[in-house]
Amino acid sequence: MTIAGITFDFWDTLFTVRGDETKKRRNEMVSDALAGVGVDLPAEAAGAMFDDVAVTFDESWRAGVQYRFDHARASIVTRLGLDELGAARLEEAWLEAYRLSDLRARPDAAMAVHGLAEAGIRLAIVCDVSLVPSSVLEEHLRRAGLAEAFMHRAWSDEVGVYKPHAAIFRHAIDGLGITDPRRVAHVGDLRRTDVAGAREFGMTPVRYRGAFDDVDDGYPDAEHVIDDHRELFEVLAVGRAAQ
Repeated sequence: MTIAGITFDFWDTLFTVRGDETKKRRNEMVSDALAGVGVDLPAEAAGAMFDDVAVTFDESWRAGVQYRFDHARASIVTRLGLDELGAARLEEAWLEAYRLSDLRARPDAAMAVHGLAEAGIRLAIVCDVSLVPSSVLEEHLRRAGLAEAFMHRAWSDEVGVYKPHAAIFRHAIDGLGITDPRRVAHVGDLRRTDVAGAREFGMTPVRYRGAFDDVDDGYPDAEHVIDDHRELFEVLAVGRAAQ
């Protein structure tokens, strides 16, 4: 069946980031911001708190239970006993750190996305959002010049479920105006969420290992495994004129 649309995972598929540098900046910026309102929180202590909420997110994500930015923010505000001003400064520094992060589009992804869009393939994003809200990810999409190429986004913090839940894939293909999931491929790096979720929903899964090679044997691999997004033109037989 001819592929009419392709959905893409965000993290380690379209974009990658140097996590340690971003986390260090976040911890320092939050520490400085809170010092400005009289809260003594060394960067190391800030890092420990963020590590705690990251563990909570990971456990919730694997269980399919929503744990969004606002949940993590509320947890830290309560833990530190912050007033309204302190909570606002925490949020401002936290989000600004990720706006300034070196989150970058994969070069092969950027080239393939533009070529696919120009060839008339309908494109969407299906992303499990963690401790950075989708509003910040949207900023990075615009900065990378990719926002206009995607007709639709299915962010988990807006849809209300994580992959592999069928609802987030349904949200994506509905946004593309495609009723038959067999006419849509999904590209992602994780077997448990991207490959298994897309396959169960009836889409064609493609595992991208150009940034991260998921070797989790607990879940079957995709029929198509690629190291470069430009391979999509061949493995899916789409947009040949755009190569």
